[in-house]
Amino acid sequence: MGFYMAVMGIKQGGYSAFTPVPGQPGSVLVRSRSRDAQIDAVLDHGQPKIKLFIHVEADIVEKTKNTRSLNQPGLLKDISAEVSDRGKNTIKNILAMTQKNGSDIFGFGEHVRAKLPDYWNTHIKTKENWRKKFKELDVEINFTTTIRRVGMSLG
Repeated sequence: MGFYMAVMGIKQGGYSAFTPVPGQPGSVLVRSRSRDAQIDAVLDHGQPKIKLFIHVEADIVEKTKNTRSLNQPGLLKDISAEVSDRGKNTIKNILAMTQKNGSDIFGFGEHVRAKLPDYWNTHIKTKENWRKKFKELDVEINFTTTIRRVGMSLG
């Protein structure tokens, strides 16, 4: 649900997930504070393409007891990258399932219709045609995360 909300640009955070700490045993519990998303519809080699930009601001709220100190230089950046990679992969998996079923739950078709009206009016025209086109739609996902340390001691 949290990833759906991220794609849709629903700003309020609150969802949490355990994320492995790169190079260490253990995990941290990362809770989203806010999300921001931008969906761009463009033509790429004559075909519609969605460019999805998602940014999540998050806090580390817990760490497992076998996780060492999080004060190491660059570690928060590494955790942010891990969260971003996991988020991107989760959205790719959700998208693959919805494309297989022709179910545009994110409303990408509305973006194509609004931002590429000539393409829509020439090639798509109907919702049924969009369902077919959606199955092969190219979606580029850019997912970034900024970790804030609010809520716990990192030592």
